[in-house]
Amino acid sequence: MKNSALLIIDVQKGLDDKQYGKRKNPNAEENILKLLKKWREEKLLVIFTKYYSKRKGSPLEKTNSNSKIKDIVKSLDNEKIVKKMTNSTFINTELHKILQSHNIMELVIVGLTTENCVSPTARNGKDLGYSIYIVSDATAAFKKVNLRSKMVNANLIHEIELICFNNEVGNILLTKVIIKNI
Repeated sequence: MKNSALLIIDVQKGLDDKQYGKRKNPNAEENILKLLKKWREEKLLVIFTKYYSKRKGSPLEKTNSNSKIKDIVKSLDNEKIVKKMTNSTFINTELHKILQSHNIMELVIVGLTTENCVSPTARNGKDLGYSIYIVSDATAAFKKVNLRSKMVNANLIHEIELICFNNEVGNILLTKVIIKNI
């Protein structure tokens, strides 16, 4: 994993807005911070993403101050921030070119949310030839309403996304395992 990039997806203040409700892994940011510290210590590539919603009044709207990256995992001046308006960080962004310019073939993906932006980014990355690792305790999902108007809890949403991903697209690992293997 010495030639891997840490991709920190959409850890933005707006995702703490009460409209999103309770989420799985409320401590995901602490695990992201552990990984971020390790990547910086090893002088490995770190890339942040910021999602800008097109929905007027969204806490993630570009003009909303809550669209900023949370202070706990704030980027340094020399770290890249890829801005996007789609779920996947590979669509209409410079991410693929950045990774290619650094000869990166492995992505360790963390962030918010598992179901909306982590999974699509991971799947597109796999399709582009990258080895993908999602850190299960450094990602989080929110509850959702199903097609029968019933609430599906965040734990189940998170679990299903990870089950569908594991071994088919990439690997699911814990923070401590990733840190041990850097």
